[in-house]
Formats: sequence, C-alpha cells, structure tokens
Amino acid sequence: MCWAHLLRKAIKLMLEHPEEQQYGEFLNELCDIYQQAVRFQKDQRLSVGRIERSQQLKAKVVALCTRAGEKIDTQIMSIHEATFVRLQNELVNGLAALFVFVVHPAVEPTNNRSERNVRREAEVCKGGRTNKSEPGAKRRSILMTVLTTLNTRFPKFTLEQLLLEVQGWIEPGCSIFRWELSEWEKANPPPVS
Repeated sequence: MCWAHLLRKAIKLMLEHPEEQQYGEFLNELCDIYQQAVRFQKDQRLSVGRIERSQQLKAKVVALCTRAGEKIDTQIMSIHEATFVRLQNELVNGLAALFVFVVHPAVEPTNNRSERNVRREAEVCKGGRTNKSEPGAKRRSILMTVLTTLNTRFPKFTLEQLLLEVQGWIEPGCSIFRWELSEWEKANPPPVS
C-alpha cells in the first residue's frame, strides 16, 4: 500500500470537485495522519511504543473513513462519490500495511523509489517488447523486478554485491523478500474473528 497513491487519489477528488467540501476536509485529515506517521517514524526516542502509535494511527484512519463498507450503487451515486467510497474502502482494507514504516523505521513511507526503478520494465511489458511466450515474459518480469528492487537496497549496485546477496539466500532457501514478509506477518497477525 503506497501512501503516495492514496494521497494522489484524495487530491484528485478534491481538485476535480472543489464544490464537495467533504473531499477537501478528508484530504486535510488524511494528510495530517500521514504527516504524524512520518514524524513517528523519524522519532528516534520511540524505541518502544511504535506498535501502539501504529494502532492509534489506524484508529484515526477508521474514524476518518465514515463511508467505508458502504455499498457502491452507481445508479444512485455519482462517479466521484463512488470513487470516494472506494478510496475509503482501500484505506480501511489496507490498514495492516499503512503504517509498517512507523513500526519498522527502515521501511520507506511510500514505494515511489521502487516504482520508479521498475517503471521502465513495466513499460517494456506493456509495449509487448518482452519474450515471445507468456511464461518467458513472466520470468523476465520477475527477474527484472527483483533486480531493480535490490538496486534500491545496495549503496552501490554491483554484480559482486548482487551475487553475495543471492548466495545468502541459497543456504536458508529463503530470499530477503520472503524473510521480510514473514517478519512482517509475525508483527502483524491477522485479526481474530
């Protein structure tokens, strides 16, 4: 879940429909929550209490999204109103991922840098300039995504650095991505029904 995308959607709603005061108010409150989260992330005094801060922020998002869960009926709602409800649903449904960067300060609040790195590859795939078979295109896409993601993690991306990283995955049989996902899942267990 990328905060940049969520904020852009809220900005677009507000700019396209300035007559809808609720969109501007929603954007302001959402920005306030995001800015508070970034302050918590950067606060080095928070060696403990990061999970509690994250929970507080999640509660603010839930309180802000008063229309989350509402059924979208395009017969009754305008398109922009349906978009507003979808945005709130996206926020509430993605709560577990919204504030990972508060709990784990090394994580970036947005994935903009990673997205910029894989944008070229996405354009290549969209343009059909990949392998001639679907499995080949998928394999190339996975490889390029892994490489460009690793490129954001190394101070200097070299073949030697890449080989050392991948070699470290072989013995445990687990990539850094799989390990980070399992650590995140341990820290964010699914809610008990």
